Order: sequence, then structure tokens, then C-alpha cells
Amino acid sequence: MWVDIPDVVAARLIRLRYASACSACGVELCVRSEAWWDREARTVRCPACGASTGEPGETPARRSAPPGRSPGAGSSAQREYERRKAKREADLRARHPRLGGLVSALSGDPQSTTAWAKGADGERRLGARLDSLPGCVALHDRRLPGSRANIDHLVVAPSGVWVIDAKHYRGRVAMRDVGGWTSVDRRLRVGGRDRTKLVKAMAQQVTAVRQVLDARWSGVPIRPVLCFVGADWPLLAKPFEIDGVVIAWPRAVARLVRGSGPSTPEGVRLVAHLLDTALVPA
Repeated sequence: MWVDIPDVVAARLIRLRYASACSACGVELCVRSEAWWDREARTVRCPACGASTGEPGETPARRSAPPGRSPGAGSSAQREYERRKAKREADLRARHPRLGGLVSALSGDPQSTTAWAKGADGERRLGARLDSLPGCVALHDRRLPGSRANIDHLVVAPSGVWVIDAKHYRGRVAMRDVGGWTSVDRRLRVGGRDRTKLVKAMAQQVTAVRQVLDARWSGVPIRPVLCFVGADWPLLAKPFEIDGVVIAWPRAVARLVRGSGPSTPEGVRLVAHLLDTALVPA
């Protein structure tokens, strides 16, 4: 397990002989679990919080990007919007030195640019909802290793690890089976268009998370989700699945994440710390 140990610490890593609680975050620590024992203060800290540095309230985990706080949800989409907007304005000024700024202001951004701004806003609103879930840790905008792609939201909860891709699409969300009499071929349709490729793209994100958790946390469920922000849903709609990917809306996603599961509060913190360390901000 990765723990950033300062040069001089007053604690050592031990296995507990008695049940206790982390003095930093309050998580319950069971007998035989690893913890940092501060002999002078006579307190213990969980591995996710790390050894005390001697400075009140400071831990190695806090010095390195606190889970769920950095970066903010929608950061990548917002940066892409600003990049496209700045490039368009620079191109207009280059073609029209005197009137480029006026042309840009009057014409407005194209749909291909404003879509990134809407996507960033949707991710921020969904991120705020996920941040408020009790007993869960939300991480936002994480880079996929070896790729330019990112994971919009990761939520570690007692119910498992939820890999959530936010989509700001318009139109009715529905599932259609286009298979024959003896076959099943479920398709995702949004606004009348086939969007099944979004379901298939979730496999890369799930694989990245599974590789981080490795054998030690192989029993933790990993649930991929496509969350459509601002789309239309039929009356009395329910979330549905295609190839193991849940398709739902923000409130329904929050309800699913809050469900019961096998993970303890200590397990939630340890898994969140592991993911926060391995999957860097995008």
C-alpha cells in the first residue's frame, strides 16, 4: 500500500491488537488491521490518512490532492470549451484585424463549441450531487492511464465503485431490441439516434479501475454508468442496463449509489485513497 511518509514522524505502522478509530477521520479500525500508532499522542490513524507530521491537522493524504476536491467536476470539458473559444476568436481577429472582436461577439460560438460548455455544466451539477452523498467519496475528472480520455466521476461507496460518464444530450432516452426471433441485440437510442457506442466505450474506463484495484480489492463491485443530464425520460421510467452498463439520470444514479453493499467505511476510504493516488487529475 502506498503511504507518503515524511522525513521525521512520531508514528509507526502496526497491526492493532484492539478495535479503535482513526483520530483524523473517525473511521472504525478493526482488530488486526494496519494503522499508524503515535506513541506520544497515544492515537492511531488509518493508512488512508497516514502518519502524523507533527503539524496539527496535516496528513500526507491532505497534502496531496484531497479526494473529491481537486480537480473540480467538469474541469476538462471547461478547458476544452475555453480553448476552442479562444482559438475561434484568434482566427477571426487574424482574418479581420479591425472587426474580428465584433464579428466574434455578434456571431456567437458554434454548436460544436457550446456543447463543451453545456457538458461542463452538466458534469458540475452531477458532481455536486455526488459530493453530497453520505458515506461516499467522489473523485472527479481523472485521466485514463496511457490515454487522453478521462473518467468524469468515480464514486466509492459501500455498494461498490461507480464509474460514471456524464452526457449532456437532448431527446428521449430509450432501449430498443433490434435482434431477431432467436437473438437479443439491445441498442441505446437518444433523441432517435443510435448511441450504443457510448455503452461500448465504458469498457476502457472499467478496465482502468479494475487494474488499479488489483487482486486485493477484486471483490469490490465495479458498476459503469451512463448518466444523461438534461435528456427526456418516459413517465415512470426506470434505469436500465445494456451489456452491464447502467443508463440513468442524476437523481436515479444517486439513489443507486446510496444502496447497501459489502464495503465497510474503512474499505471505502482505503479504496478511494488508492484510486485517488493512481488515477491522476486530467
